Amino acid sequence: MNTTWHQRLTGILFIVGAALVNIPYTLLIMNFDYPDILREPTGHILTRYQEGGTGLIFTWLAFAWVGIPLLFAIVMLKNVGAGRYTLSMKRDCSWSHRRSRTDDWFTPLDICCSGPSEDIH
Repeated sequence: MNTTWHQRLTGILFIVGAALVNIPYTLLIMNFDYPDILREPTGHILTRYQEGGTGLIFTWLAFAWVGIPLLFAIVMLKNVGAGRYTLSMKRDCSWSHRRSRTDDWFTPLDICCSGPSEDIH
């Protein structure tokens, strides 16, 4: 896979993620008066939540889960910008190994990561 493919995939994930997040957000605005309802007393919020029923619960669930493409896009953006082309979260923390080899000190990331990025497949 080449650089252009990864750049396009990253861009597509950002666009799809942003569009998907806005769908349940719009439903929450229409059905739950979100985010203005957060200024109301807790009892009123919980009553409205209970009145919303299963549909409101699934809307909140969708709002939580549809942001996942954005998480992948963020990881891929860092990798594309650094010239690496994987989705590995482990590889993203490998920068500390390069730094620790030259500065003779380590960070907590050195403990959780498994070697330099060249060794991680």
